[in-house]
Amino acid sequence: MLRSIIMDQTSYRVVWIAESDLALEAAPHLKPSLILLDYVMPTLDGLELFDYLQRLEHLRGVPVVLISARSSIPFEQLKARGIHFLGKPFEIGELLNLVDRLAV
Repeated sequence: MLRSIIMDQTSYRVVWIAESDLALEAAPHLKPSLILLDYVMPTLDGLELFDYLQRLEHLRGVPVVLISARSSIPFEQLKARGIHFLGKPFEIGELLNLVDRLAV
């Protein structure tokens, strides 16, 4: 659903990868303007995946948004890493504004 909304309502191209291990495989070949991560994923959580992605020089500095419905998010760790947070549920306009504001 998010993929369709972003593709339909913005000019951005979306690469949707649903599993953290597949994201790690694809990451060396991608040059994103923005990375959206869910906090809860199979294998690695969103923060762990972020840390692995930061090992790739071309991904350092790419804005990251962590999305989650959980209330027990380690917000201090997000802030320390420069990760933006979007809590579920959210308004579609809120997501689209964040994408427009952060995408480089």
